[in-house]
Amino acid sequence: MDPTRISPPAGRTTESLGEELPPPEGAYLVLAGPGTGKTTLLVQRARQLLETGALGKSKVLALTFTNKAAAEMKARLSSVIPDAEAHAFIGTFHAFGSHVLRAHGHALGIPTDFVVYDDRDQLALLEQLQEQGEVPSGVNLESLVHAFSRLKSRGLLGELKQHEVPDISVSLRAMHETYRGALRAAGALDFGDLVLECVRLFRERPQVLRLYRVAFGHVLVDEFQDTTPSQYELLQMLVDASAPRLFVVADEDQLIFEWNEARLETLNRVCTDFKAKVIYATLSHRCPPNIVEAANAVIARNRFRFPGKPEVRSKQVKVEPIRVYQADDERGEASFVAATVNELRSLGLRPAEIGIIARARRLLDPIEEELVSAGIPAARPSIAGLGSSEEAEAILRLLRWLQNSRDEQSARQVASILCPEASDVFESAVRAARTKAIGVEAALAGESTSEDVASLHRLVQYVARWRLLGRDTQRLLAALKAELPPLFPDEGDNEGAREEAGRILDELERLRQGMSATGRIALTDFLLGLPQLVSAGALAGSSPRDGWVSLLTYHQAKGLEFSAVFLTGLEAGIFPDFRSEKNLRRMEEERRLFYVGITRTKSRLYLTCARNRKTVHGSPLERQPSPFLSEIPAELLENAQMP
Repeated sequence: MDPTRISPPAGRTTESLGEELPPPEGAYLVLAGPGTGKTTLLVQRARQLLETGALGKSKVLALTFTNKAAAEMKARLSSVIPDAEAHAFIGTFHAFGSHVLRAHGHALGIPTDFVVYDDRDQLALLEQLQEQGEVPSGVNLESLVHAFSRLKSRGLLGELKQHEVPDISVSLRAMHETYRGALRAAGALDFGDLVLECVRLFRERPQVLRLYRVAFGHVLVDEFQDTTPSQYELLQMLVDASAPRLFVVADEDQLIFEWNEARLETLNRVCTDFKAKVIYATLSHRCPPNIVEAANAVIARNRFRFPGKPEVRSKQVKVEPIRVYQADDERGEASFVAATVNELRSLGLRPAEIGIIARARRLLDPIEEELVSAGIPAARPSIAGLGSSEEAEAILRLLRWLQNSRDEQSARQVASILCPEASDVFESAVRAARTKAIGVEAALAGESTSEDVASLHRLVQYVARWRLLGRDTQRLLAALKAELPPLFPDEGDNEGAREEAGRILDELERLRQGMSATGRIALTDFLLGLPQLVSAGALAGSSPRDGWVSLLTYHQAKGLEFSAVFLTGLEAGIFPDFRSEKNLRRMEEERRLFYVGITRTKSRLYLTCARNRKTVHGSPLERQPSPFLSEIPAELLENAQMP
């Protein structure tokens, strides 16, 4: 790709838009650097539209990249406009797609109570299909899930025919059709379907599209650089290009999802398709001057950027030196990180203010072990921060079963944990449910009522009652807190399960409160929000008072900030990844990841590497420092010593 093609029209530069917000009419692309207040800017824009009456009878549609960003935007807007949620839809592209499909998806044969499958559900479904011989035995199922996701991000694999998409193999399309049929039989969609099917609905039912164009008079988009082709197509449908009212915030230097089909070229398209005017926001409220200088020096090496883009500047004054530590091996690196974290805690930092970031999850293993050994609370992101316990899995699966009675995968998981003695009866009911095209609990009603399956029938009775509360998650969670924990086996290896179930339900209630300022949210919307919430939560037990040190990959760290950040495993071949050495575009995305990592800190930054590190196969290998380290001006770096 020719980098000169990445060039929007010249725009004006501002430290902070503040009262300089442009008029409601027209399209605007705000290129905002890290820490420049993107969320604040979007809230200000929404507030401007709502308070000035510029919307008339229509509403604001604000589309975000994560549920965390949506929840934060809702909370901030509601703090200044109490009834804001009545006049705005704030959520991810996927949440909006779900909202549309639950209201109008029946026109495509999609049930209103569809459940959304995540990666694990997709993999489990494909494993089942492979066992039944409907997917070839030699196919790598994880790669297949990834292939489906990427093609859907490109806007493919919907109802299109083979001759319309010649670059998709016949075998891949056949496997997808088999998978798609199994999804429909389960009353399910996957995440890619939420946008893809919404686009198809608008294309095939233009009267539905007109409803939403009238309903939403202004569209805001956060993290626009991460928009996929299918999401951009949805945006094109919603916004009238001849008279656009569009406000998008982006930063091409933080585009780190090209593997999911996000492209820099999309920023050019918004300028040509909607004649968007460009505004540069340059003042970072987060990062101190030396961090900004280091980040600017690194990212300036990329060719695929907007020419003439002004550098980010810092509002802060206080500076802590950027410290570099090279250990003998990964254990030495882990010891340095743990000792330094303890030193930071002695200076008054809470564990929750510290983030440790690596290019791959496995690089965090020795660091996590060292932190645990030192008694430092630490955790990795989990679904909604609930951890990976059997109780968390059962409760999340139960919520999905309550949403959709045909979700046999979730029903099976719940039954295996709460009623393990009745597994044979459950499988018999599943087969009957498939044959009769009914829900699992309806099939269970016709099974034996012998003593060994009494717990299963009791569970089914509870499920029927709980399902009636699905329109109000607050009431549902209250009922579960009162009635669900006693259903968990709590003896022997399962001792403490009931207490853990109660803790998880308490955490779910806290998350519910954060999702909706009005306090009322349907189970379908609540569940859609959970998978994308990134929160370093407890792996077990109660929350420590000062939180946990967060162990993250660079992609997980996007959008977060900490008082102290450790960027670990900074060695050639690991970061940047060895596959990027001969691929300029991939190398530049690796550099953007490093830029994102540097700019997560509000104060202290530690860069660590090792002279020797084991490979994925366990063999020691001599390493060289990452070339990214040499891209930071030497005068900004200081060699660190073991505390």
